[in-house]
Amino acid sequence: MDYEKIITSVLPALITAFVSTIAMITSYKASKNAQKQSYNNNVDSMRFTQKEKVADQIAEKAAILLTKCDPNVLNTVINEIVPRPISHEENGKIRRYLLGIADEIQTYSNVIKMLSYSIFDSEEMLRKLEKVWNEMDAVDNKCSEMLLKLAEIYTAMTPEGNIKGMNIMEEKLKLERSFSEEYRELYCQLHESISDLVWYIRQQSIPNDKNRTKKK
Repeated sequence: MDYEKIITSVLPALITAFVSTIAMITSYKASKNAQKQSYNNNVDSMRFTQKEKVADQIAEKAAILLTKCDPNVLNTVINEIVPRPISHEENGKIRRYLLGIADEIQTYSNVIKMLSYSIFDSEEMLRKLEKVWNEMDAVDNKCSEMLLKLAEIYTAMTPEGNIKGMNIMEEKLKLERSFSEEYRELYCQLHESISDLVWYIRQQSIPNDKNRTKKK
């Protein structure tokens, strides 16, 4: 048998088959890599979109919270005190109104905490979140203290409440002064920290090559 002729005739087909196999393998790997990259890009896009939505929700809830606990708004509530006898029924309505303010402030604070925690993904993010959470707690506590003191002053104007002999105007001015001095700084810090947090989250919601490279 002329092996040389056989090899010569078969070799081109073998080479073609080999090259075709390599091409198929290369094409398959390229396709898988493209699918993986497409999946990673879609996941990134969803993650970034989620952050942008959360930033918008936090900004919306924070705007309401900061309005509810605005120093000028709360000082107006203090200024509404007028020394006069009030009934237990009226006192009850006033107390519910005051506690309602405290509940709203706490509710919006909790909503912002839940929203912001849902996009925690780094140590830097956690530091910013904790700063906002702690400052919201400080504002919430100071507001609650003021509103409870206010409720106590109103109670002192009921028939049995005046047994304590509280000087209503003196207590009102004392509360107004102490609240204004201590609270305004806490409020301004919270306002600044929330603005910084929303800006930071929105920056994180913008996909970039660096973020995509980390995912590969």
